[in-house]
This record gives sequence, structure tokens and C-alpha cells, in this order.
Amino acid sequence: MSGRYYSQEIIDEIRSKADIISLVSEYVKLRKAGKNYVGLCPFHQEKTPSFTVDPDKQLFYCFGCGQGGNIFTFLMKMENMTFPDAVQELARRYGVRLPQPTLSVEQEKRKAELDGIRKGLKFAHQQYRQMLFSKQGEQALKYLEMRGIARDTIELFELGYAPSQWDFITTRSKRAGISPDHLVKSGLAVDKNAEDRQESGRQVRWEDLYDRFRGRIIFPIWNSGGDLIGFAGRALGDIEPKYLNSPDTPLFHKRKELYALNLAKPNIRNRGRVCVMEGYMDVISAFQNGIDYVVAGMGTAFSREQARTLLLLCDDVVLAYDQDEAGKRAVMRCIQVFREAGGKSRVVAFEGAKDPDEYVVKYGADRFEQLIENAVTDVHFIYDEAVKANDISTVGGKLKVKDIIVPVLSHLESEVEISAYVAEIARDLDVMKESLYRDVEVYRQKAKTTSAGSGYSTSRDYGPEQNASKKREVKSPRRRAEEGIIKVLVEKPELVSVAKAHLSVDDFSDSRCRLMYMNCEDSVAWMEDPETANWIAEICAEFGPVETPERILMDCIRKIKEFRLADLRDEIKRAEEDKDDERLWTVLDEYQKLLRQVKSTRDEGSGGFPGDFSGREDG
Repeated sequence: MSGRYYSQEIIDEIRSKADIISLVSEYVKLRKAGKNYVGLCPFHQEKTPSFTVDPDKQLFYCFGCGQGGNIFTFLMKMENMTFPDAVQELARRYGVRLPQPTLSVEQEKRKAELDGIRKGLKFAHQQYRQMLFSKQGEQALKYLEMRGIARDTIELFELGYAPSQWDFITTRSKRAGISPDHLVKSGLAVDKNAEDRQESGRQVRWEDLYDRFRGRIIFPIWNSGGDLIGFAGRALGDIEPKYLNSPDTPLFHKRKELYALNLAKPNIRNRGRVCVMEGYMDVISAFQNGIDYVVAGMGTAFSREQARTLLLLCDDVVLAYDQDEAGKRAVMRCIQVFREAGGKSRVVAFEGAKDPDEYVVKYGADRFEQLIENAVTDVHFIYDEAVKANDISTVGGKLKVKDIIVPVLSHLESEVEISAYVAEIARDLDVMKESLYRDVEVYRQKAKTTSAGSGYSTSRDYGPEQNASKKREVKSPRRRAEEGIIKVLVEKPELVSVAKAHLSVDDFSDSRCRLMYMNCEDSVAWMEDPETANWIAEICAEFGPVETPERILMDCIRKIKEFRLADLRDEIKRAEEDKDDERLWTVLDEYQKLLRQVKSTRDEGSGGFPGDFSGREDG
């Protein structure tokens, strides 16, 4: 395969079988808009959809941040994959058989590491599951049964048990041929002499390792695609901490993953709603009782990445946390995170149980689903908690509640929403709504002044591409003609021979267009490079749909040649000024030949020169 992973034929077969709409819909809620589909961009925060997917061209492009590409680059960006990794994953999904790839030394090393980590996780998973139903796992199994977890549910979530001994997994992994290095990198084992080893540069040794998970019920953690990436363990007895997760590894990143998203994702899409819970047992209990659109964080503070993942799948986010003070503080943080991520949330409040699991067991799933249905808005929750903590029959209590709720209201973007909340809260506090609205406006103005003075923007910068549409360069007519040719040849590869009959590589002034023209018959060359794939998607989106590609191609060829004619006229003028007759006749001869070519292309095509893309939504 000439130093590369996969042949052009393999790539073309995957492209022909793959469906970019189906793939993107696993991460983004799309709706049809003319010929294309639109949704919120997964690569930057936005509230108005600017992310477009073209099913005919199998390309995506965001007009907000400038990210774009094809089905391979989408997977690469979303899952932090290399191009070969994306090819392998799509081939697996769409049933394309792959030949054995040729890897560089570095690629071999990376593949071996990931394969070793996956092997270690899979082996440990099997051992933990077996132990749950063994003599040693009796206590763990009784605990699950005491919590009302049925065998079918245990099987659905593939729960297991890690015995109390310090070397259960390490000893068995050694016998199974798993390397100690991969066991540590998978998070299954801890190297007690890690610092000394790093200083000395020596290899990981078996005698230095002990099991991370001991005396715990094991919850396997899967990514959204259903791949095993780590574990969480709940202690039996008084072991601290109560819950222990795998550390971050090459496969597992706590800030990105959500427990049970692999099971809940299709149900979240169908319902247009997700319920976020605090604990793994809450999620398992909910699933067992038919509430199958629930997920949980990874036991750490909920992150913006996790919030964005859910907001891309649905609009209705409901938070159902423990009802103690720690749970309420966690809800407050979550509300802020979802607002920062460009969305909103609602909050479930209940009495008679400490957490969702206990509530569902005591009162049933139907009553809990009614709570979800009637969950209050995030603003209402913040206000209600402020009222509970302060006596609003006093002026001092009213002022304290005002100090809590005014910053919340000031960050709302909709004037209608602000007005509705102000009227409702003012009525409840028994104050004039005009006074409360004035306080909101004063707070807003102070925030703007502070932002201007510090150089801080209230619309947070989420990356260098955030406002790409505003920064996009103004392209010269010649550049647009060259990119027009590239667009046509990407979409209609059968026209390459026509283009090469009229243009050579030297006719292109832009280096990227020149390089692409050289490789236009080899799509793997540009698919492997995310930057090039991004650029291809951008120019395809900018030019919009082309009804007559042959005519557009000829028109762009003529434009390029006319620009070359202008260059030659300047050269003729300089040759005359320098009295360089030899150079003059050479340029004149080239000029006459090129002029005849331009006339012939004018006869062959009279289509319109590609103009600006008419808008984000076609049709």
C-alpha cells in the first residue's frame, strides 16, 4: 500500500456504504433543511444551528466556527482518532473487510499500546463478572439483591465484583500474558514505585504492582459507541472512597464520558429528553423500572464537555440529584455548566426519599416520571432555594433573594424570558416589577463595563475558530476560480481528464489549490489530512449546489486563463519598455496561443461563475 494504510479502493468502498447523516446523528440532533441537514455544531458553543451536513456530497461544514470535512474527519474530530483508526471503525460499522495495514514504527507502537490496554480491560471485565457469581462474590450479589437489582439488570449493565486481595487482577493478568505496563496504563493496577521508576527510566515490574479495585462491586464504563474504556467500583463496607473510578487513560477521560450513555442514547433521541442523575445505582434502578433515558456523570464535577454532549442530542435536560445539601450544591453547579454550554436545564425536587433510586423503589417509576415531566426550570429552582434560605417577609430577606436572582436573570438572553420571570418573582416578593427590572438592567450595565475594562468578553471564547465566519478572508476572483475547479473535481472526479486537458499544475497560483489539483485523482491523499478535508468542505459549502458542473468547470478554466492573459499583457509591456525583442516575441507567441484557448473554452461553456453560498439552509 505504498507507505500508507489503505488503498483508494478501500476508502471508496467505505464512502459508498457509509451514511454521514446516520453517523453525525449519533452525536448531533439534525433536522432536514432543503437538501441538507442542520443542527447545533459539536465543535463550538452556539444556540442557533450553523452546522450543515450535505448527504449528497457526504460532507459537513459549520458556518460558525469553520470546522468541516467528510465522514472520516468527523469521526476523527469527535473521537480524537487518527485517519487509519477512523477507517477501521467505519469499516467495522459498514461491513468492509480491510487488508492488514502497513504501519510506521511510531504507529505500531501506538497501536500496540491501545490494543494492550483494551486486552487488559477485556480480561479484567471477564474476571470481575465471574467473581460476582462465585463464592467470593456472595456478599456483593446479596447487596445488589438487597438494593432490588434483578439478574437481568445485572446482565444489562454487566456488573462484576473485585475481591479484596491486592493481587487478584495483577496475578491473573500476568498468567494471561498481559504486560505490566499495559495493566498500569489501563488503570487496573497501581505502580507503588512509579516516581522512582520514572526517575530511573526502568520498566514496570510485576512486583511493584497492586490492584486498584479491591473489595468493590464493579461497574464497567463504556463510551457512547459501546467500547469498554474503564471501570468504577463501589466499596462494600467502610472502605474509602465509597466510589472509585479508573484514572484518566489513553481510552478513558472522566470529563468527557457519561455513564450508560451507550444504552440511553437512542432513547434520549426518541424522547428529546435526558435525565441526569448523580449515582450509577440511580441510573441502574431507573433503567430497571423502564426509565431508559438517564445518564450519570463520572463522580466528579459535571463538565462543559459532558453538557455539550447531551445538548447535542436533545433540548430538554432534567437534573435529578440527591435531595441533601450536597446534592443541591451539585445541581447549582450543573445549572451553571449547562448555561455556559449554551443550554438550559430543569430540576426534579421530591420528598420522602434521599435519592432517585430510593424514590423509584418506594413510590414507583410512574410517579418519578411525573416528577420529571413537572420539573421546574433552572431559574425557578435557584429562586425557590433562595426563598427557602431567607425570610422574604422582611426587607432584608427580600434583598438577599434579590442579590441571588438578579445575576441569574441578567444572563438570560431573551427579553421575553426576563420580563416573565421579573413579573412572577416581583409578585412573589411583593415588590414593584419595575424596580426589579431596573436592578437587572443596572447589573447588566455594570457587567458590561467590567467586561470592557478588563478586555473580557461576556460571550466566551471557546476556541480559535469560534467566530470564523466573521474572520473569513475575502478571496480574490482568481482564488475563487481555482477553488471552483477543486470543488467540481471533488464532486465529479470523472471531470478530472477534462480539466487536465486545459490546465496544468502551473496554472494555479494558490499553493493549496495547486497541491490538491496534483492529487485530485487520489482522494485518500486529502482525506488523511483533516486540515485539507476541512478546506474542501468549506469551499463546497461556500459555492453551494452546482447544477451544471461541466459548464462551471469550463467557466472557471476560462477565468484562470484570462488572469494568465492579464499577466502576459504586463510581461509584454515590460519587454517593450526594456526593448527585449527576444522576450517580447516569446511572450507574444504564448499570449496568442492562450487567447485561442480562452476562445475555445468560451464556446464550450457559458455557465455562471460560482457565486457565494446563498445561506446556511438550502431550500
